[in-house]
Amino acid sequence: MATTTMMMMMTRHTLIVVMVMIMILMMVMVAYGDHDDDAGGEGDDDLMLMIFIMMATMIVMMTMLLLLLLMMVVVVMVHVIIVILMMVVMARMIAYHDDHDHYNAQLI
Repeated sequence: MATTTMMMMMTRHTLIVVMVMIMILMMVMVAYGDHDDDAGGEGDDDLMLMIFIMMATMIVMMTMLLLLLLMMVVVVMVHVIIVILMMVVMARMIAYHDDHDHYNAQLI
């Protein structure tokens, strides 16, 4: 049970971070859209902002659904990938050290 609660906490944090990033992006887009008023294309900026907000909400909904669906699968995959990476790094280090010792022995 503790792992599931921790996973829920992590997902909540990630969702909050995603929401904050989307809000910052929307603020930046609004700030940049207000600069080209002299061109007279305010309607296009509003339309682009609406499309961007719709896309952001759709992406957030999809990510929430995917997180809810693939939670345990993602956790297992991340652990497996980390273990494989550690094994590869250890094997590389061992092989590198073996080669170095062999090289030094040949030099002697």
